[in-house]
Amino acid sequence: MEDARLALDLCLVTDPQSARDMAARLNAQNIDRQRVVATALADADSRVRELDDDLPAIVLGDAAWPMGIVGLVAGRLADRYARPTFVACLDPAEAKGSARSVRDVHIVRALDAAAPALLRYGGHAQAAGFSLDAANFGEFATLVSADVAGQLGDARRERVFPIDAAVAIGDLTPDLCRVLAHLEPCGQGNHQPLLAAFDCEVMSTRAFGASRDHIGLTLAGPDGGVAEAIAFSKPGLLTHLPRGRRIDCLYAAEIDTWQGRERVRLRLRDLRPAQPERLPLSPT
Repeated sequence: MEDARLALDLCLVTDPQSARDMAARLNAQNIDRQRVVATALADADSRVRELDDDLPAIVLGDAAWPMGIVGLVAGRLADRYARPTFVACLDPAEAKGSARSVRDVHIVRALDAAAPALLRYGGHAQAAGFSLDAANFGEFATLVSADVAGQLGDARRERVFPIDAAVAIGDLTPDLCRVLAHLEPCGQGNHQPLLAAFDCEVMSTRAFGASRDHIGLTLAGPDGGVAEAIAFSKPGLLTHLPRGRRIDCLYAAEIDTWQGRERVRLRLRDLRPAQPERLPLSPT
């Protein structure tokens, strides 16, 4: 959103009052970023819903979207719709954008195909950045979409997750979370353990957050276990999760501490209607 110097100065400052002032400014910037991202994402999401569902890629641009948030918007759209996504700030001087990919699509190869419409670009298979003359955005959209279609071929657009273990809700304990914590730090090349729970019943749902775009659930497993779960930036889920619906879910387990008491909370990664006949024979 702004220059990163303020964050560096906060890390280096030794005066407590100056540190408090800098932290307050950073917090204000972060609140502003959250507001701008929520606005841009809602706008982008409404545009995606108007697109042909058979389009191989999502390609969107707007002069009103700040360059600092287009990567966040692209990532959330790619995750939400399981399509490679290109989002650009169409600044008349030089449009700049970010791209996020999905399984089976090398995003830089798609940008290679669109090179005639670009000024510069770079990245890796799953994420990249690019810049171009805003007047060439239509040509760019045509070129990257054609290449993505070629890379996908007849492949289905779907999210595919490797499950590390199937762990029923009743088996989740704070001690298990502490054991999993020994695998940290998690990130590129060492992903956070992804667990699965099957045939869970939705007991209740609620929206929370300043924009009410986060979802909280109470889930009950077939073994009688009950746990709270949260899904960030998934406002559309609420209408699909009435009380009593049964779902399969993928999640990361974390410890939530409230008034000195520990409980396990599920950080939802994805879910689907319960499909007992499609349960995996073994984790992959």
